[in-house]
Amino acid sequence: MKMYHRWGSEVNMLKNLFPKPYIENNVSAFITETFGNSFFVAVHLRWLEGVCTNWGGGKLCYPSYEEVKRIIQSVLGLNDNEKIPPVFVASDHELPNITAHYEKQENVYFYNGTCGDNCYIIDLEICARSNLFIGTKI
Repeated sequence: MKMYHRWGSEVNMLKNLFPKPYIENNVSAFITETFGNSFFVAVHLRWLEGVCTNWGGGKLCYPSYEEVKRIIQSVLGLNDNEKIPPVFVASDHELPNITAHYEKQENVYFYNGTCGDNCYIIDLEICARSNLFIGTKI
């Protein structure tokens, strides 16, 4: 896809829409090591510096594990006694009590690799590759 800058120079818009190779490699390695070729769910938890409390007491930005489990069961048509697929959690870790609750659950994963300033990009890429994504609703 080619676009033209207002001064007439050509700009390749798609070349910047792909992650850098080291991000791509980290994400691919994490998914392969953690989930293999299995179906997995990603959930996005963000505190947004307290803004989310204006929407449903924050439940829309950092739903409980139980709420996420209910959503997964509903979407996939699972009964209460059926095991849900593994869940990847993308989080800014600003709410330790919420994050800690997820960490205690079986089959829940966080990216804990080295990422420097790219943690959000890595989380985003993992979420984009999930089979089912539960995003922040604002």
